[in-house]
Amino acid sequence: MDRDDLMSLFNKAQNGDIEAQFTLGQCFLVGDGVEEDSEIATSMFAEAANAGHTEAQYMYGLMNRYGQGLDQDFEEAGYYFKQAAQQGHIESNIELAKLFLYGLGVDEDYEIAAALLIEAADHGYSEAKVELGLMYAKGLFFDKDPKQAAKFFGEAAEDGDAKGQLHLGMIFKFGVGVPKNYEIAASMFKKAADQGEEQANVELGLLYAEGNL
Repeated sequence: MDRDDLMSLFNKAQNGDIEAQFTLGQCFLVGDGVEEDSEIATSMFAEAANAGHTEAQYMYGLMNRYGQGLDQDFEEAGYYFKQAAQQGHIESNIELAKLFLYGLGVDEDYEIAAALLIEAADHGYSEAKVELGLMYAKGLFFDKDPKQAAKFFGEAAEDGDAKGQLHLGMIFKFGVGVPKNYEIAASMFKKAADQGEEQANVELGLLYAEGNL
């Protein structure tokens, strides 16, 4: 972004333009045309979020969730994820669900987590499918159901999700909910590993080391 565009954004942001505030936040977050500064990014996201900007609510939630540009605050993260989710922001559904899954800043509540993840999965979000697969695999809220776990992992894997591929590989490696198949497991591990999923590399190596391939 060039100097003139930045000056225009600064002027608009100072005059309360929430889209400009959000865009400036993104610029400072990644160092686009300005020196990277997560604290300024956070303050820009906060201003836009408090004025109702959905993407800014999500980003400010993430900054709080991971303690970037400010102290980590799960409760604050949950508040802003909820605000964005109520405006139809599906990524916020997923982040809010994970807070409820692990009791971070909120009381642990698998029912709420499941509802949020189902909505996100219905919109095609592979991360939500992986989380639902894990809930079925572990028997969280749902009855433990390896076949349903395999279904959700399979859908995520088809979407190209590395975590989905890893978990589907594990399902086939141990034959949980599906017939044991080392070749399919290896194929899934390789696809996940090619996307940088380190555990998949480990699992692929173990298949060879254990003489299963």
